[in-house]
Formats: sequence, C-alpha cells, structure tokens
Amino acid sequence: MRLLSRIRVNFVGRVATLALATAFSAILSVALLPLATRVLQASDYGTYALLMSIVTLVSTAMDGGASLLLPAHYGPAFASERGRIFVSVAVTAGIGASTVALLLTSLWIWQHRAFPNQVIPLVTIAITAIIIPMRTVTSISITVFSVTGRSLAIAAQMVSQAVLVFLGTLVALFGFSMGGASLFIGAACGQFAALCVCLLVLWYYNELSSPSRRWFQGALSNAPATAVSGFMDGARGLGENAMLAGASGLHAAGILSHARLYYNLLMALGSTVAHNVWVNSLMDARDPLSNFKTTESAWALVQVAFSCAGIIFVFFGEEIVDIISNGKLTEAGSYIPVLVIVALIQITEQSAAAIVYASGRAASATWFRTITVLGSLAVLYPLIMLFGIKGILAVCIIEAAAYRLYLRILASRERNVPFQDRIAFFGCLAIVAAMAFEHFAMPPLGIQLGLMVAEIVLIAFVGRRSIGEMIMGVRQMLFELPG
Repeated sequence: MRLLSRIRVNFVGRVATLALATAFSAILSVALLPLATRVLQASDYGTYALLMSIVTLVSTAMDGGASLLLPAHYGPAFASERGRIFVSVAVTAGIGASTVALLLTSLWIWQHRAFPNQVIPLVTIAITAIIIPMRTVTSISITVFSVTGRSLAIAAQMVSQAVLVFLGTLVALFGFSMGGASLFIGAACGQFAALCVCLLVLWYYNELSSPSRRWFQGALSNAPATAVSGFMDGARGLGENAMLAGASGLHAAGILSHARLYYNLLMALGSTVAHNVWVNSLMDARDPLSNFKTTESAWALVQVAFSCAGIIFVFFGEEIVDIISNGKLTEAGSYIPVLVIVALIQITEQSAAAIVYASGRAASATWFRTITVLGSLAVLYPLIMLFGIKGILAVCIIEAAAYRLYLRILASRERNVPFQDRIAFFGCLAIVAAMAFEHFAMPPLGIQLGLMVAEIVLIAFVGRRSIGEMIMGVRQMLFELPG
C-alpha cells in the first residue's frame, strides 16, 4: 500500500503507470498482427485505415467544445457541477456524432443502390457508425481525466480497450470467419470497454449528473471553434488515406497505415507524459520567472526514447515488420524512421505551446493549423501521384515544422521562450544520417549493429541529465516516503 501511495503522488510513478499501460497496449497490438495477417491482406488494413480516419475526423470535430471548455472549468468545479459539465458536453457531442454516423450509413446505402459493386460491405459501415459516438464520448473522458490528473483512469481505459480489441478481433476472424470486418468488430469491442471504464470512474467520483442549460450553452458556444480545429486535424488523415487509396489502391493505404501504427505507438508514449505534465506546464506559463524545468525534464526523456526508436527502425525496420506481418506489410518498414522524425518534431516546443494556451492565443494557433492543413491537402494529391507515400511524408514534416515554429513565434510575443529541444534536433539529424548511410553504403549486418549501438549511446549521452533525473525520481518513489 505504501508503494501504491508513492506511485500516486510521484510524477515519475504516474508517468510510469501510464507508460506500462501504453506498453501493454502496444504489445497486444503487435501480437495481433502475426495472427491476423495469416488471413488478412494489406488491402484489408487499407480499408480499416480509411474508415477509421472517418471515425477520428468525426470524433475530434464533434467534441461539443470539450477541448476548450473542460480545461478551463472542469478542474476547479465541485463534483456535482463536474457531472453537469460532463453530461452536457457529452450529450452535445453524442448527438452530433450520432447524426453524422446515421448520415454516413444512409449515404452508403444510397451509393450501394446506385453502384451495387461496392468493395466495402454494409456490416463494416454499420460497425463504423456505432464506433463514432462511443469514440467521441471516450475522447471527452480522456480530456476530463487529463485535466484532473487521473492518469490511472486513462491507463485502465487503455488496458481494457487493448484486451477487448485483441480478443474481439481474433474471435470474429477465426471464430466467425468475418474477414476484414473483424478489425472493425475488434475496434468496436475495445471502444465499448473504454466507454464503460469512463462511466464507471465518473460514477465512482459522483461526477455523473443531469445536464444543465448553462453548460449546454457553454458547449454550444465553444463547439464551432473546436469543430473547425478537430475537423482539420481529422481531415488530414482522411485526406491522406482517401487520396492514397484513389491513386495507388488500398494496398498502399494499408502499407502507410501499418507504418503509422508505430508512429501512433510512439505518440501514445508521449501522451503518458503529456497527461501528467500539462498542468505543470500551464502553471509555469503563467509564472513569468519560471524556466519550465519540469516540462524540459519530462519531454527530454521522451525525445531520447523517440530518437533511439528511430535509429533501430533505420537499420532493422523492414526485418521487424517482415516478421510481425508474415511478410505482407514489409514495405512499411522503410517509412517508419521518417514518421519517427515527424513525431520528434511534433513533441518539440512544449513550453511555447503552454504559453500560447495560457495566454489565450490558442485560437490563433488553431487558425494557423487550419490554414496549414488546407494547404497540405491542396498539394497532397499531385505529390502522391508523383512520389506516392514519400510525398505524404514530406508534407507531414513541413507541416509539423511550420506549426511548431508558429507556436514559438506566438509565445515569444508574450515572454522569453527557453529552447529545450536539442535532443529532438540531434535525434532527427542522427536518423537522417543513419538513413543516408544505410541507403548508399548498404553495410553488412555487423556494421549495422555497431552503428546502431553507437548512435544510441551517443543519444543517451546527449540526454544523460534527463536520464539521471528519471533514475533519481524512481529511487525517490521506491525508497522515500511521499512528502
């Protein structure tokens, strides 16, 4: 019990708990691949990626203003008021998401009558429509748990969702021979499990109540801004998958989807830190004398982990994917290091982001994000036609770098912004250098192993201070009483 108490009050303990849940989810996701790819093809994963990008688009766009309303009001409110806030936002978001889900199903039925040779069956569309409102409410609950520091609840959601996705997919695939629809059945089972955890946790804390007119009005007033932001974020992924499928087929979309699996796992690891450090970052942003020490220490360690992962995938990415996917998705291995670079760029400028949100300049950042996404979509199709998946990756890098640069510019108008991303920049350079050497020199296995170890050691040396701080935090959690 004393150890559990230490974990709850210790920052490293909370991050570690969420990181273990993330790792468990990642292990199950990867373990599912060699089993599912005995039956499924890359085109099945392409269909899954295409429809799930619609789910992501709707769930982020129809959040009922949660991303703006909850951080500002949920934390300071009493339990009864929290219940009114959550239910009001969830009902608003659920109605919007359900409406879009019904429209999606109706549109498919109409198109199926006009074009009876549809590739995607009705059962897949129906399951996708069911997932949409569940995903929307679950996303709101993650925001709730994040702003109230309940990382254990997020961890419980992740674990339960991963287990049900794993079991649901395998039962549908091998027990009922559902083919590609098994991926969607598994996703629906996992989303239902995460929703149940959400409701149980809120019920336990007495944070489920009747909605109120005040918070309905608050949700509706914030919904347009969050809808624009969420729509553009979701449109990015949907546009990629739709254009790639149209230009190169569902096989190419499946390859990119698999490469993004590893990117998503890394970003999930980053989220374990984000959910725990965001409150501290906002507090530091409001203090003009702060140097964002906690923010720097937490994210530097993530940058070290991302950089090391990128180096490993440069030298052995294709071999790893080949083993995991029974040779059906091997092409994805060569794209993973570039996506790691994208991930590294996207976790930079955390202090600047906190200053922007704390100073009320988030709307400006949202509109800039909208403009960059629109620009990306405008040039995406010709680049896909010319360069395929490589064109998408080039746009991702440019877009991520432009947005992070704009965050720094916005934050600099408020106060001095410390530079805390030397590890990320060093990691990007190391990955690019390793990719160039691997491509042009084609070294034998022994040299590849030696170079991989050398670059990982060098990255660890650059981030040695953060590694040392993590070790000290673990020792404090294990051997000292909570203060």
